[in-house]
Amino acid sequence: MTEKGKKDQVEEGRLRRVVGAYYFKIPVAVAIIGLLVWGIYGGWSYFSALEEFKIKEVVFVIHPKNGVKENLLGELKDTRGIVGRGFFDKGLTQEVAGRLEGIPWVKSIHSVKREFPNRLRVQLEIRQAVAVYKPVVGRNPDSPQAEKGKANLKARPGAERRDEVFYLLDEEGMVLPGTHFSWPRDQGKTPYIESRRLRILPRAGQRMEDKGILAGVGLVRFLKENEVHKVMGLRSVDVTEVGRGRSHGESDITIWTNGGIAIKWGCPPLCGHVDELSDGQKLKNLLSIVKAEGKKLEQMEYIDVRWKLPRGKKKEDKEFSAQEKRKKLEGI
Repeated sequence: MTEKGKKDQVEEGRLRRVVGAYYFKIPVAVAIIGLLVWGIYGGWSYFSALEEFKIKEVVFVIHPKNGVKENLLGELKDTRGIVGRGFFDKGLTQEVAGRLEGIPWVKSIHSVKREFPNRLRVQLEIRQAVAVYKPVVGRNPDSPQAEKGKANLKARPGAERRDEVFYLLDEEGMVLPGTHFSWPRDQGKTPYIESRRLRILPRAGQRMEDKGILAGVGLVRFLKENEVHKVMGLRSVDVTEVGRGRSHGESDITIWTNGGIAIKWGCPPLCGHVDELSDGQKLKNLLSIVKAEGKKLEQMEYIDVRWKLPRGKKKEDKEFSAQEKRKKLEGI
């Protein structure tokens, strides 16, 4: 046998020994890994099933709380089916979030987090009543939610009649139930929304898609934010003509004071007219006339703030502008 042949035999024998060793080690390694996995799984199952890791408390951080009744808080904080669950249960936080998302009064869920070893913390935002809608008697039909204790509220503070019905609305126009929500702040001093065109009222939990109502919600919020109710008494925001006021020379929105004075406000921002004054400009016009005539506007029949120079009409049927009134007061 040549020298080369001997070397080949040696290499072949060495290779066989290496392969044989691997054939033995691989099953052993697989067995060891299997035992480790089984041990870890069994240990984890035992560990996670311990009583110390069962959910014992769910902390709810709810915003805002103003205007929220106990009925709603009780519905939100219902922890049946959650307390007693395993802290490490897969999909637990998603399940809690899904349950809350099914409640129409929840606006958004900010977070659902586990807090070791046995607590959940939920942060959520709920809807808030920002405006009130009052059906116009004789024009709006009776609706299912007009039953006592449903979406409506009976007789706000200062209501003209005890049987008057009002509907709470959030900023998106959703009807909120009076059993779960209270009147918006300062509602006794700020105007409600009214319309003579609305024929169908949605049930609690549904949105009012009427453009006039949505425009009214936006205007009421604007008036509140600027604290106009501290300057003068406003009774209602009439949105009957929204979308068609310009076609026959009327104001799309008319604000009525407690004294029965009409404030012609014009078209809301959603109309998109380029020549329409902003709400801020209209408010400035209104305040200029209030400054000239007094808060109660007792001598006025109406005020028109739709123009760069606001106009008005006195009860003796004489029209004037705020600029003319200022000149008269200054003796010009």
